[in-house]
Amino acid sequence: MITENPFRLIVWSIGTVVCAILWRCIFGRNHLKPLPPGPAGWPLIGNLLDMPTTEPQWTVFKRWGETWGNIMSISLLGQRMVILNSYKDAVALFEKRSANYSDRPILIVAGQEIGWDEAGVLCRYGDALREQRRAYTHLLGTRKALEQFTPIIEDQARQLLIGLLEHPQHLQRQLKRVVAALTLEITHGYHVKEDNDLVVQTVNQVMEDFSEAFLPGRFAVDLLPSLQYIPAWFPGTGWKTLVAQYKRNITLFHELSYRYVKKEMAAGTATPSFLGSILEPEMSLEKENTWKWAAAALFAAGSDTTVSAMATFFLAMVLFPEVQQRAQREIDTVIGTGQLPLASDRERLPYVNALCLEVMRWQPVLPLGAPRRNMEDDIYNGYFFPKGTTFIANAWNMLHDPEIYANPFAFNPERYLLLERKEPELDPRQIAFGFSRRICPGLQLADWNMFVQCAMSLAVFDVSKAIENGQIIEPRVEYTTLGSVSHPLPFKYSLKPRNAKAEALIRQVKLEYE
Repeated sequence: MITENPFRLIVWSIGTVVCAILWRCIFGRNHLKPLPPGPAGWPLIGNLLDMPTTEPQWTVFKRWGETWGNIMSISLLGQRMVILNSYKDAVALFEKRSANYSDRPILIVAGQEIGWDEAGVLCRYGDALREQRRAYTHLLGTRKALEQFTPIIEDQARQLLIGLLEHPQHLQRQLKRVVAALTLEITHGYHVKEDNDLVVQTVNQVMEDFSEAFLPGRFAVDLLPSLQYIPAWFPGTGWKTLVAQYKRNITLFHELSYRYVKKEMAAGTATPSFLGSILEPEMSLEKENTWKWAAAALFAAGSDTTVSAMATFFLAMVLFPEVQQRAQREIDTVIGTGQLPLASDRERLPYVNALCLEVMRWQPVLPLGAPRRNMEDDIYNGYFFPKGTTFIANAWNMLHDPEIYANPFAFNPERYLLLERKEPELDPRQIAFGFSRRICPGLQLADWNMFVQCAMSLAVFDVSKAIENGQIIEPRVEYTTLGSVSHPLPFKYSLKPRNAKAEALIRQVKLEYE
């Protein structure tokens, strides 16, 4: 067998790539329309060496687009990738031709090796995905459906206030704790009882793993699948050790969370949750496995992204104190200073709502969205897209397009308000959460949760620049680029209760939980 000789396998792998490229050159250009233009690559490897390693991919793709156009393409080891830099083109393909553009590319690491292709964001387009999305929509797809979870959303937002009052310099830790607690309760009915909860620690690691594994081009094996057959001891296969750790982490998460749901259901003490509402006594092991992954995928869709968005909110409040003050004035006027704003107050707080929208646009949590794959050959705007092409929507560029957003690099919540001489600008949720049949199923939950956490935090805290040795520390707007979810790098800040009354309000909330 070929796997018995790794050297033979390498030769075979290279030969496979060469043959595939030659086949495309000789037989794949039988269409009169050209492929989209792009930077010239090298023989065999294409643009592999052009992919950025230190600069964010989304800014590089924007720069390439200025040369090659809003629809451009690159080749990675013979695989064609089309990059869409404009909102108009993303809508034309992903929404108006969604029947052809709702599939996902095959990712060996994140999908086949770890298992995320079973459900959610990496699930291939078909009956299984449609069944899962119907279940997601029934539970979370409308504001009406979310009403049953509003008390949990508000409860965890209050827990965030308590955590920040007691540990003001542990922003990331507190955000991860409350977001994990909220999402676990909705997906699995699991109640987090302590800061060092093992399930929370496990899922936070799983989310970091997922974000890294999901990034397009992160692993060469996703571009050259035959590499998966090379033995782990062979030089250059260190990625297999990393993937093995990814698999151990997700397996532990499944064991802990799924075992909990089954135990609570058997005891008759299970609280309402996504997984609890789906599982049936006579369900096959195959079906159980599918829904186990579906619950994990729902968790993935709403946890790491929310942590990133909320961290960006606090960074923005440090950088733009005038925005923070205006939002606080609105809350004080409409709600008062003796109580916390609730989810039901959203329509009465249009500026706070607009602030949340601007956080989503200013630094999107998924700058490149989620990759798509066309299921059939297609022609658009004079270009030919062969079946199986991977498509990347540069959401970051769309959300900073001056033709859509005036002065796009400014943080300006007013852009979404209906003013006397200006219509509101495009709602960024139409880009940030994806498109059409693959739009994020947790959109409503993430959107609602973010508003409640932002509004309550604004009501009781002042966030400002840190001062060290008499010097004001200017935070830098720097974000991670390794994973598909982009997080702000650690920044220094000062977080204090707005006044004695605000601090007393938080402490009263804490007493109610004791």
